[in-house]
Amino acid sequence: MSNANDKKRRERDDFSWDQPQTGIFQGLKNWWRDYKFNRQIIAEERRALKEIQAAQKPKRPDSPGSYADFENSVNDGRVVKLAEATKPEQLSFFQQLRLDRQIRKEILAERSKTATTLEERSVVKPNRLAGSQFGVGGDKEAIGDDGGPKNRVLKMVIQAVSKKLLAARIPQWALSTLPVIMFFAWAIVPGMTESEDRFAATTKKLQTQLPEFVRNRQWKESELTVYRILSSRLTQIDDVFAYYDTLIGLNEPAKALNFLVSQEVTQKDFDRGNFLYFFATKILETKSLSSSLLQQVVAKLEEALKNRLSPGNEIKARQLLSRIMASQGQLQLAYKILEPIQSKSVEVASEVLWLRWNVSETNSIIDLQSNCRRLLDEIDAKIANTEKLDDSWIGSRARLLMMMGQEQNLRSWLAAQPQLSKEDKSRWSQSIDQLSLVAEFKRTPLREDYVWQKLIPLLESDPENIMWNRIATTLWSAPKSAKNAEAFDWVKTKLDSGKASIDFLKLAANAAHMQARWELLRPIYLKIVEQDPNDVPSLNNLAAILYKFPPYDYETAMKRIDQAIAKSPNNLGILETKGQILARMGKLDESKMILEKCLPLFPNEWNIHNTLAQIYDIEGQKARAQAHRERLAVLKKPDNAPLVDLISLVEAPKK
Repeated sequence: MSNANDKKRRERDDFSWDQPQTGIFQGLKNWWRDYKFNRQIIAEERRALKEIQAAQKPKRPDSPGSYADFENSVNDGRVVKLAEATKPEQLSFFQQLRLDRQIRKEILAERSKTATTLEERSVVKPNRLAGSQFGVGGDKEAIGDDGGPKNRVLKMVIQAVSKKLLAARIPQWALSTLPVIMFFAWAIVPGMTESEDRFAATTKKLQTQLPEFVRNRQWKESELTVYRILSSRLTQIDDVFAYYDTLIGLNEPAKALNFLVSQEVTQKDFDRGNFLYFFATKILETKSLSSSLLQQVVAKLEEALKNRLSPGNEIKARQLLSRIMASQGQLQLAYKILEPIQSKSVEVASEVLWLRWNVSETNSIIDLQSNCRRLLDEIDAKIANTEKLDDSWIGSRARLLMMMGQEQNLRSWLAAQPQLSKEDKSRWSQSIDQLSLVAEFKRTPLREDYVWQKLIPLLESDPENIMWNRIATTLWSAPKSAKNAEAFDWVKTKLDSGKASIDFLKLAANAAHMQARWELLRPIYLKIVEQDPNDVPSLNNLAAILYKFPPYDYETAMKRIDQAIAKSPNNLGILETKGQILARMGKLDESKMILEKCLPLFPNEWNIHNTLAQIYDIEGQKARAQAHRERLAVLKKPDNAPLVDLISLVEAPKK
């Protein structure tokens, strides 16, 4: 070996991975350098060895005496030739592997030629060359091959890595840490698992105790318990609403509502529907339930029904939403909400039948009596088999008997029930009064004075109830007479007091619209837009009243409709109102452009055809005017059409 190689070898042997000043990256760099150095030395030694062997072997005769001698001569010559043709110091590790593979291929090719030659010369038998795994001359493994090229390369790699690992003391470190690993697996891991089990058991125990704290109104204990549960990853929906009840008990309603809002976004898909349902029920328990909160309840219930709900909660959610819609007078919508589950229980079926009866145009529906009797028998069978009366059974029985016209029978049955306390009987007596009031609207003609006498105590006990205020405004909107005089004066006093809520004003406006009492609408809409200048429907309705009915005020109407358009610029219904006002102000070109734009959306709108026919008449376009008049002939004039059909121009049309 050269002096330079000896120096490199000494530097390599002096290096130790234990020296902190070298570091892992320097160690890897040195390892790669040593690897290339070793490859170079090995190549040089192999070349030298082949040269020595070639010089020492005697020259063989033309016909070899044995297959092994012949094969070695061929292999030695091929290896020496390829090794001399390549400079090992110029080859990378992978290039050297490819060179070894090439050498092996050429050796196998020479063996094949040799095998053919030996067979022809009858040196060996053919069956020994058939590829036997250990036969001399076999094409799988030959004696002296060191396991073939793949095994040899793998063996070399394993040996090199093992030497480096030993030099880096990796096995020693692994053996030294083995006791620690065994101790961790034996003592620490079971301890951690046991700790998690104890934590889960503690949380479960707290979740069991929490409802009792809430029932007993032990708010401090409940708050502390919920804090500990919420800090775990085992929180359930019941725990969330228990904390809400706790905050309500501690007189922190705003914090309680904000807490539920914060928890809503964290709910998983399979819990979301149930969470929203419970959220809605908690909002309904609020002492002062405003219209905005009621809208939130409706929104939560509608969203809950779009998600996955447990079967029991789906029925309750639909019943709750249906009753809210019914209380707002939307009986048809309430019926559609409950209809899909009418076969779930006799209680739901009786409620669906009650809504169906209320939305029917006549006082009876097909098979009403037979359906009521069948459901009544099912409920009575349930009541006979239990010692405690369920509220849902009493409510179902009350609705069925009311539809059958047996109110007195219902009151007698309720008074004779020994399971009900005096307070329960009083509560249900009020409920029957309410059902009787609703059922009274099915009578023809309506006994307005009788309805008002039933309504007075309900308004006194719950003056902001939407259903009772709706009935009151319905009585008020009818032409004033001796039968509705008290109701009319009561509503008028409330409207003139300046204390009426915007919800009450809208109920009154809707009732006046239904009765075509246009003279009552102007002051009501003025009050509504004064309280809420952003109420687009009320701004549009006020502008329509101002241009349709005397005293006309086109300037104020234009001001109000421009306010509405600023809030909803793409609403063609609002643009149509502006087009009508422009026509009456003499701005026919602007009016015509707007009304023609609105006509495709409202092809059967009487007011649009009426105004366009007159505009085209004024402009002299007789054919177009006639087309709109022919359309008017087949359309029904609406109740809210202007009192005067002809346009009364304030300004002369521009020419």
